[in-house]
Amino acid sequence: MNGDKEFNRKGEDHFQRMLDRTFNNPPDIDARIDAVELLFEKFFEQEFLEFDRIKNKKGSCPITHAFRMLDELFPSKTAVPMVTNIWDEDCSLRPSFEDVEKLTEEQVLDLVRCGVTFSRENDLLISM
Repeated sequence: MNGDKEFNRKGEDHFQRMLDRTFNNPPDIDARIDAVELLFEKFFEQEFLEFDRIKNKKGSCPITHAFRMLDELFPSKTAVPMVTNIWDEDCSLRPSFEDVEKLTEEQVLDLVRCGVTFSRENDLLISM
């Protein structure tokens, strides 16, 4: 029961981040989001779930590599888990949009190869 309350609180935190981004950000936020979307789309068709192409794997499967990579790049300052929300077969991941914006092309390529996509509404998503 306590886990349900914790999950709901985290879901509410994610929803609040979406609202904050929608209503409290400077006008150029759409252009910034578009740029991140385009970067992920650039690699999607040719590289999505091509885990075997990653040179320095941080795990034996795509999800492990993605989680470890993101945790190294953006360590949690609190006890927030890597997965912040789950919908059907997709999970929303912890890094904020501001963190995602800092990813290099090579890092985005590795994430796409692990099955990670970017969603305007939910930031980083990984299929389970």
